[in-house]
Amino acid sequence: MRNLHLAAIAVLLAQAATPAGAQDNGRATRLAWTWPWQNSETPAPSSGRTPTETKPQAPSNSTANPAAKSAARETAEVSNTLDAIKTLQSACANAAWTLWASNQYPSWRNGRTPVLVLNYSIRTFEQLPPVSAAFGADLQQRLSQAMTNANTIIKDSFPVFKEMSNYVNAKDYEGDKFKKGDALNERLVAFGKSCHAASNDLHTVYVDAVKVAIDRLLPNATQADAARTMLADWQQARGLADELAKGRAADINKLTELTTAISALADKRRAEFAADIGKSGSPQARFYDSDLNEDAAVKMRKMLRDIKANPAAFKDAADDRPRTDFRVVRDTIDLQLPSEIFTLLRK
Repeated sequence: MRNLHLAAIAVLLAQAATPAGAQDNGRATRLAWTWPWQNSETPAPSSGRTPTETKPQAPSNSTANPAAKSAARETAEVSNTLDAIKTLQSACANAAWTLWASNQYPSWRNGRTPVLVLNYSIRTFEQLPPVSAAFGADLQQRLSQAMTNANTIIKDSFPVFKEMSNYVNAKDYEGDKFKKGDALNERLVAFGKSCHAASNDLHTVYVDAVKVAIDRLLPNATQADAARTMLADWQQARGLADELAKGRAADINKLTELTTAISALADKRRAEFAADIGKSGSPQARFYDSDLNEDAAVKMRKMLRDIKANPAAFKDAADDRPRTDFRVVRDTIDLQLPSEIFTLLRK
């Protein structure tokens, strides 16, 4: 995997530049880029909780039964595919946020913002892992196309960002009156919007893929009963995710009803799974206490109260852009909850 840790470098430059007050006609810049490297052991900057997905691994050779070895190999391939989708989906969402949704270049260029900050950290694959045949031919093709498209967009965006970084840090805008910078930023915004679309596609195919993965592992799982309960609860929570996916067309009354239901469900299951939730690293703890309760039910209740107090807040929460309130809860339900089920089934 190719890791480009631009965010960490930009922060260091900002800390160094602030005391010196690097200014240019009221403008200060904080852009940075670094050459990509292969197989870095340095962790990428984290913007949230520690991911629960496992690192790609080959199945153990200690399994004596050939059928068991084949099943273990297939499970590892499925896991690798799911992890790759989530990595690219997150990378696309981050790129969409930086290059498009939070892009400060126009404001800085016109003197409304004194500091230009573009902290860009992206992760791409030098070579994408093969998509497991266990998903079936049709879904396998959809997964491959979505992953390839996302990986290509992110890779192609980096040289343009690097060029913008060099342009601004060299103050070349003084010579051409921002002509090149305007053109580069237009390209970066376009990349950001393409990344947002790619992130949406990956979101959709991940849900389809993880359903297949769960169905294949469930019959022979050692904790099948707990997994079936979690699966049924995920399916109930997906009703809320589907309503959120309607964006501004979502029904507030229905969102309130669904939020009340999953809040009650989270409380009920946290009591039922109290012993498991108390264990460190428990998938049930992450599913019910962190994901369903804190990151879905609690956030939804607060969001709905904020919208009730200020109806204009609905538009921003429901917008089809990165990191909106609707988007954050949808990602928790559609991406994180099934990941916990899959983790439990692999134990």
